Amino acid sequence: ILLNLPTYLEPVVEALSPGSIISAPSSLHASGQQPLSPDAVVKLVEQSFPGSHIKIFTTPEDQSGTYSITLLEQDQPDRSSAWTTVLVDQYSGDILVSQRPQTRPVGAGFLSWLLPLHNGEAFGTFGRLVVFILGFLPAALYGTGVYLWWQRWKERRRTV
Repeated sequence: ILLNLPTYLEPVVEALSPGSIISAPSSLHASGQQPLSPDAVVKLVEQSFPGSHIKIFTTPEDQSGTYSITLLEQDQPDRSSAWTTVLVDQYSGDILVSQRPQTRPVGAGFLSWLLPLHNGEAFGTFGRLVVFILGFLPAALYGTGVYLWWQRWKERRRTV
């Protein structure tokens, strides 16, 4: 529920831990100014965060939007709860927001752990294997339910 309904969860988290939700700043657009290419933004981010690896790259939705880059910095464990989020102005290339795991508010830390716990990433390969196996549980319950129903149905038919 928490992953599917962020519009309901995020205000609660923000109320309990102010500053947890990054309010996306707007890019400053001057008339005639062209946005930077994604390649140029990648180079700027790599210069600002040397040795980092980009995990997610999102382009701006409109003229006032920003590039959103999620990256893994050096010496951080490779799980999504440890990624750094960077918002870059699409015209100037200025870094408008940089939220590192070490400095993020408690609420943002809580939100960043939702997906790794959900998909098993938080517990490495073993966790992912457990989540994979548990994914078959609904089908197994359905199958055993049908089997038990079928047995009772056959028994009732015999007695009638």
